Amino acid sequence: MTQAIQTHIPTTPDIHEAGEILHALKSDLTVKMKLSNQEFTLPQGLVAMLRDILTNAAQGQAITILPNNTELTSQEVADYLHVSRQFLVNEADAGRIQCRRIGSHRRFALQEVMKYQRLTEQESLEARQALADQAQELGLDD
Repeated sequence: MTQAIQTHIPTTPDIHEAGEILHALKSDLTVKMKLSNQEFTLPQGLVAMLRDILTNAAQGQAITILPNNTELTSQEVADYLHVSRQFLVNEADAGRIQCRRIGSHRRFALQEVMKYQRLTEQESLEARQALADQAQELGLDD
């Protein structure tokens, strides 16, 4: 069963705090936390993730964290990819993005959504490069 996607949109104080913490993180590779008088050192993988979260927060970007095994509905995926649900359904029917069917409903693994996003970004980059090359050949790049 899918869960509602929870997103945090940073407020002005969040943006300011995130920037300050990020600045401190750049000069210190070890992050220690103190909870209930017990101190913990974050593993480097979590420090890298924290750095990414803080970078986005400092830029005022919305932040969503999901486990890799998350399954999303077609509407959630369409919203994430900024496409219509029907376009997404057509892409799934064409086999360009993998999903599983539960009755008449589709469920998309987050990993498949990310794979599809990388594929379409690469295709877009290649198409833009082809147009730029063509413009240069025709002398339209002046």
